[in-house]
Amino acid sequence: MGDPPDSEWKRLITGIRGSLFRNYLPFAFLVANTIALAWPLPGKKVLEPTVAGVHVVTFINICTVFFISGLTLRTDELKQAFTQRTLVGTVFGFISILGLTPNLAWAVRHIPFSPPEFATGMVLFCVVPTTLGVGVSLVTTAKGNVALAIFLTVATNVLGVVLIPLWLKALLSGGAAGTENLNIDYLDIFVKLLISFFVPTVCGKAIRELRWFQRQADAQTAELAKQGGVA
Repeated sequence: MGDPPDSEWKRLITGIRGSLFRNYLPFAFLVANTIALAWPLPGKKVLEPTVAGVHVVTFINICTVFFISGLTLRTDELKQAFTQRTLVGTVFGFISILGLTPNLAWAVRHIPFSPPEFATGMVLFCVVPTTLGVGVSLVTTAKGNVALAIFLTVATNVLGVVLIPLWLKALLSGGAAGTENLNIDYLDIFVKLLISFFVPTVCGKAIRELRWFQRQADAQTAELAKQGGVA
């Protein structure tokens, strides 16, 4: 005789739950994009609160991502991020993020988008460094070296403050997009990067070093692995 229907449903639900645990980031993106496309008003309202030109909700979200990254950052990963073994990967990360990817914009800018401003947006998309929170989240989901991901994210964004205006002036020549009058406050951007990246990560890492938190984190990790099939 076959298994009772209840057992089949339980296996199905367990499988779906495990898939959600293992691939929570793509599912989250899918849900967020669906809601944003179907009902964009909440997203617009969320961006309205600003302080000194900073979108408050976005800033809080970025800080939260890096705080959680600090909480999950293991000391052995931190040491591996700066060893000779990872040197090649680190160098390639810098070259690909700041050198190779921006060169895609030379081809993208000639795509006949309608309206033409889409081409400018795609150029900017190619030029900017690693996405603030998503890059680290993707590496975490893929069980990669989170410490190296954080280092590349922070370092490339800091260097991007200097390099992005140069790339844009070269790619968007002629001033059609107003790039001839780019005025970058480097100190202001650097301070914002420091507050949104470095400080939350250090705070999260400091809390992780507390013994009681390590015990709680290990217990929760084991429970999630049991429920979601996460190794």
